[in-house]
Amino acid sequence: MRLGWLVALAASMALVAGGLVGAASTLRELRIERDERLGAVTALSVAGVDAELARIADVLRAVPGDASATDVTAVLGEGVNACIVESGTESGGECARRQPLADGGTVERADQASRASGEASVVAGTGDVTDEVVVVAFARRGRTYVAHVSARRLLTVDVSQIPTQPLRPPRLVDADVARIEEGPTTRGDRRVFALPVATEFADGPRYVLASVEAEVGMSSSQRNLFALLVTAGGLALLMSISVLVVNQRRLSRRAVTDDLTGLVTRREFHRRASEAVGIASAEGRSVAVIFVDLDHFKDVNDEAGHHVGDAVLAAVAERLVYTVRDGDVVARWGGDEFAVLLPGATLDVASARARALRESLASVTTLTGRQVSATAGVAVFPEHGTDIDHLVRAADAAMYAAKRIGEPIGVSASSASN
Repeated sequence: MRLGWLVALAASMALVAGGLVGAASTLRELRIERDERLGAVTALSVAGVDAELARIADVLRAVPGDASATDVTAVLGEGVNACIVESGTESGGECARRQPLADGGTVERADQASRASGEASVVAGTGDVTDEVVVVAFARRGRTYVAHVSARRLLTVDVSQIPTQPLRPPRLVDADVARIEEGPTTRGDRRVFALPVATEFADGPRYVLASVEAEVGMSSSQRNLFALLVTAGGLALLMSISVLVVNQRRLSRRAVTDDLTGLVTRREFHRRASEAVGIASAEGRSVAVIFVDLDHFKDVNDEAGHHVGDAVLAAVAERLVYTVRDGDVVARWGGDEFAVLLPGATLDVASARARALRESLASVTTLTGRQVSATAGVAVFPEHGTDIDHLVRAADAAMYAAKRIGEPIGVSASSASN
């Protein structure tokens, strides 16, 4: 029985734990998958930016000396505008003003960086309210060839093959201003993945930043599965605990209750009687004990069998409980002996109760028609004993003394002083 309960408890706990661990594991896997996909999108975006800026720089390096801005724009392709800063003019000048997404400062920084280094330079600057402009400049023989491209144009990536949560458009950000680090991080309600752009920007490094919602969600079938496991495990656990409580209560009852008669056990009687004597001693009251022994009970077992004897004992217990007062305690002392505790009862009251108990047993008969009778002994605190052990011995002695002389009831002749 206990093994079965332990197995059921372990199984129910395993279901609950399996559901919770499974849900946590699935969410962890979904988060890992989200970061991998987000990282892939970011890496594609970075690769696209680097490749396009390298292409633009190569075009500017190869521009013929007599090429016009229109010619350069045509070679650069859709989405990229070009202009030329002539030697001796204000740096940027008309070239900057012709570009709707670039101010003069951005072109000027790119122009000066290229003239100083002799190489193509890349600078990011302020564009419109939703985008940033990237300027690529290459100075050669008094002329600076300048290309403007929006960051949004650079970051156009086909992510159809990388399904993930709804993405915010990737952004090109200043690493120092944004204070970001490479890799995945959580910012507020967003999961952010940042990777550096390999192309060197004259005004500092840049990162491509892609982001999705920070939280991931399981599919409805996954949620239902884990909810089912946890619910089933919870119900099974509840049932197992209920069985445990019932078993514990049964064990507790068995510790204080006689299985056959339902009366309290000898040990429980002793505990309750000791408490009653203690209270009586403190309050100056009396306590009585009646010891009852069935007459010729061995003959009942011999004539009709022990199963009949057990039935007689159960019937006797029922009659005793029915006859005593509320607050009195009836116990099966052992075999065919019973003890009754009467808190507050005097000797006269206890003697009258003993007679009533004997008379109540006259209604109990065996299958062979034998009428049950009993002999009782009475002892009272404090006259016959100062503690429960002395009282029980005094009542037992009174009962056996009465049985020897054929009297139905005996009163203890001993005193506390004895």
